[in-house]
Amino acid sequence: MDVLAVALNVASLVQTGPHFKVTKVCSESLLEIASSEQSVSLEDFWPSDCSLTADRRHYLYWAIVCSSCCDTWTLALALTIKELSDYGVIITHDSRPVVNFVVLNTPTMDIGDLLPTSVELLEPVSGARVSMFSTPASQLALKTLGPEVQERLGWGVSSMFTDELRDTFAERFGEKSLSQTVPHWWIAAIVQGDYGLYMVHIDLCGPAYGTFCRSTRALKSMPNGKELPLDSFITPYYLMTPFQSHQMFFVHPESLNFAPTDAKFTALHEIRHLRCFYHGHSSYITATPLPSFVDDEKPNSSWLRLRSPNEEGMNIVHTWKEGLQSIAFFLRAEIFKALEPGTYVEVDSTCKSADCAGKLGKVLLAAERNAESADLLVQLDGSAEPVRIESVALKIYPRYVQYLTLAEMSELVKFQLALLDPEFRNAFKQTAPGPMPSDLIGYLRRERW
Repeated sequence: MDVLAVALNVASLVQTGPHFKVTKVCSESLLEIASSEQSVSLEDFWPSDCSLTADRRHYLYWAIVCSSCCDTWTLALALTIKELSDYGVIITHDSRPVVNFVVLNTPTMDIGDLLPTSVELLEPVSGARVSMFSTPASQLALKTLGPEVQERLGWGVSSMFTDELRDTFAERFGEKSLSQTVPHWWIAAIVQGDYGLYMVHIDLCGPAYGTFCRSTRALKSMPNGKELPLDSFITPYYLMTPFQSHQMFFVHPESLNFAPTDAKFTALHEIRHLRCFYHGHSSYITATPLPSFVDDEKPNSSWLRLRSPNEEGMNIVHTWKEGLQSIAFFLRAEIFKALEPGTYVEVDSTCKSADCAGKLGKVLLAAERNAESADLLVQLDGSAEPVRIESVALKIYPRYVQYLTLAEMSELVKFQLALLDPEFRNAFKQTAPGPMPSDLIGYLRRERW
């Protein structure tokens, strides 16, 4: 929660606000808007005579922002986590190690219960009213309004979103899914509990679905924590079966039948993400290993991106990568400034002194927090005198990789498929009451030099 609080506090490095601002509050569920050339922050989003309370303005702003860019928020979090993990920052949940991260998505998350109170945006030039929720039906309606209205709204429709795609979608998921579901992305941490794996799901689109998670415990040297637009819940570890390629895996509905006994799971009826339309049961969720998601940034041709902007918009998302990585850079710098004396570190290739790069050593003194240069005093192996090295040029040693490679994920899939056999499952419980085999789950795989 602290990492997320800081990431959002410095998120001004990445422009995520809508490209329109409210000119009139007709009601809490109808806002008249005008286009803006730049992304609009919370402060600029509302008119000066806005009749809504500060809390309501805060909530509705984030609800509109988050409902339209879940893939961007997920990419931001995925990049941050990967950057921190690659430099040795160990991530835990309730003092238990996170052993993997996966990015999850579904084309049909059920939001039917939210529609009666959903916010509509009125574009006064054309008189068009558009729902903030990106259902296939709302996207079809937006497409018929034409490019001029879309430009004023600041929301585009994928060029791939055709009538043929609509028919395919309805045939595959049912007519109901056109008006009551949205495509959605989120991220999950896989945690090693005392009696097996469980998943902590993190969704940065919380306000769009009526939920917030509060954190005010940010590290002392970082900006104060703020109320976060976040939804989080805990489930047993999803079982996955290969789908189409080695890049993605189907989530199997039998997941919830195999659960460790030491995690407090969220009640099923509270988990919106499991209410998906697919052949009558809630199973159509795909999982992408974190490196694949970050490196590929999702295929541009994916038909799941129903709110995809035009190619220019896609290019903007790609240019955000540097800004997103700078958030992780800031977090890493703050964490490494506070390394305790005696911590064993490796000097990264980014070190200004080429003679120090690649060497190992121990931290002697932490950086002065108010110093302009956050240097640490490090005693390098084989060196007579300690040297000062920038905190951002260090990695914690030994370093852990906390996400599985595709090859390791495939091994895990084979094991999971075996778990679907009740006889194997019972035999496994009797012979291995402790954690699952670490060589199969990639449990804190230590990289060796």
